[in-house]
Amino acid sequence: MTDRDPKTPTNGAEPDEPGPSIGGEALKSAPRVKIKVIDRRFWAQRHASPEAIPAEEVTIDESRFRPAYVQELEQRLQETLQQLQTVSEAYRHLRSEQENWRRRMEKQRDQAVFEFKKRILSKLLELMDNFRLALQSTAGAASHPAAEPILAGLRMIYDQMERFLASEGVEKIEPVGEAFDPSSAEVVEVVEVDRDELDHRVLEVVQPGYRLGDQLLRPARVRVGQKGTAGQ
Repeated sequence: MTDRDPKTPTNGAEPDEPGPSIGGEALKSAPRVKIKVIDRRFWAQRHASPEAIPAEEVTIDESRFRPAYVQELEQRLQETLQQLQTVSEAYRHLRSEQENWRRRMEKQRDQAVFEFKKRILSKLLELMDNFRLALQSTAGAASHPAAEPILAGLRMIYDQMERFLASEGVEKIEPVGEAFDPSSAEVVEVVEVDRDELDHRVLEVVQPGYRLGDQLLRPARVRVGQKGTAGQ
């Protein structure tokens, strides 16, 4: 039996060229790709420092693990909270407007009541002036036995009207001996005086003035002293 070369084909054909091999030199000459492998096993990172672990490796996006209906409910909750905040701000604004309106109405009401009260009291002051003039004109008849009861009744009525004014907060202005104040009195006569302490002082009240709160119902009518310049 003739020995045959194992590389020689038996059918007389030329031997095949050697094909590329998946190993050997071909594998050695192939380009190599470096793959970074991170060991995520907890025991491998147990003693690793926090700086050695990248932030993205320890951060977990919990939203990826929530069901879709939970995310929808959270979205609806946020929208509801925003609507609630809007309604709450609108409510506070409305309450503020109502409070301002209430204060304006109270101020207008108080002013209207004050003006009405001022008109009524001014008419009463005119009536009291007539009573006072009547009492002054009949002062000489006080010694007459028949006139005494009538005068006593008039004085009683006058005193009652003054007490009524005081109960309503009306203050009587009678600045006798005080320095003249043009904001609460008006001069009806200037009287020459020779003493320094009487200069620009109220010597007599011709008609008393009245004040209601911080508002002047009418000024007092007074006589004021003024030191003369003769002989100086």
